[in-house]
Amino acid sequence: PPPSEPLYVGVGGMQTICRRIMASDASGVTVRCGVRVARVERLEGAAADGSGGSWRLHGTSGRAALHDTPEQELSQAEKEMSALDDETYDLVLMTDVSSSFGSWHRASAGLYERGCPTAPIAAKVGSRPRVPLFTSIVAFRRGAGAAGAGAPFDAFTVTDSEILWFAARNNSKPSFPEPPSSSSCPEELECWTLVSTAAFAVAEISEMHMQDEAGAFMAQDP
Repeated sequence: PPPSEPLYVGVGGMQTICRRIMASDASGVTVRCGVRVARVERLEGAAADGSGGSWRLHGTSGRAALHDTPEQELSQAEKEMSALDDETYDLVLMTDVSSSFGSWHRASAGLYERGCPTAPIAAKVGSRPRVPLFTSIVAFRRGAGAAGAGAPFDAFTVTDSEILWFAARNNSKPSFPEPPSSSSCPEELECWTLVSTAAFAVAEISEMHMQDEAGAFMAQDP
């Protein structure tokens, strides 16, 4: 059935929505890539109820900021945290439940660390429900002519599977290039994005340990 509300798709990829907003409606925002906030520091001036005052952000950059870099491959210098800049901020917005995890987790914002008075914030962030989903991309070779036309639809949902929930053909997205149909390219790849069910993702996550016996973070397998 058709959706009851409008559906919006980023032309050229969902990242274009964020880029367009940043360019047209938030031109004064500074984006820092390859940087991870690992601790937030509350500066002097905060009231007893937690209001007022300002914040300074500390973190890491480079390989230490990436989620899939094994801990044993990082030097001590790379692990060291420092103030990300000389700026202070009136507000800090947490957008990921993982930021409320302990410092062992690569996505932690250190909300519980070093006496940072943000335990109420961490509790609120950590209590937010989230539904994990796994995605993957598979590619099929398409031959020339009618036999290589591919599937006669652009997406489908699965209602009786415990593993697969949704699939969509990448080239059917707006502004994604169509594979050339000339005889010089007899075989082209047709790529599909597969999205798992939440039940499958939860079961897989439960089987994958994120800490070793010493409590150190274990990076995801590539």
